[in-house]
Amino acid sequence: MWHAAGMSTPDPSAAVLRSIRRIVRAISLRSRALARETGLTVPQLLCLRVVAARDDSPPTLAELAREVELSPATITGIVDRLQRAGLVARVRRDSDRRKIRVVLTEAGRLRCESLPDVLHERVVGRLAAMEADQRARLETSLAEVVALLEADELDAAPVLAPGVGI
Repeated sequence: MWHAAGMSTPDPSAAVLRSIRRIVRAISLRSRALARETGLTVPQLLCLRVVAARDDSPPTLAELAREVELSPATITGIVDRLQRAGLVARVRRDSDRRKIRVVLTEAGRLRCESLPDVLHERVVGRLAAMEADQRARLETSLAEVVALLEADELDAAPVLAPGVGI
């Protein structure tokens, strides 16, 4: 784009695309760093935290899926990997043998004690600190970006991690 003096002016489209790319890159970089640091993916970490928080009433796979807002199929794979790592176990309670519940193992309990915050938890905290009207404007703007990307129909969990909720 050129103006009368022959100088280029910033392209607003490029600025928007650069911002989208930064968001995607930040999520990817932080997720990889977390995986290197903990050996866990963000969804695995979130599942561990939910299971730990529900220690008195262990969740079923369906309950866990609802709480972390991921599909039951995705949760099954995550729990399979956590179980192979020795961090959770599937158990049947005597009161209802039909329901399989997910519980932490001792190794899982120890791992939960040292887990760092994940990006989306920090973002949630920062969003909560914003004024309501500012949050609403941000939500509207992001909804417009989603529409521009023709991503309205994509299922997505409120988890800032690559590949989650797809």
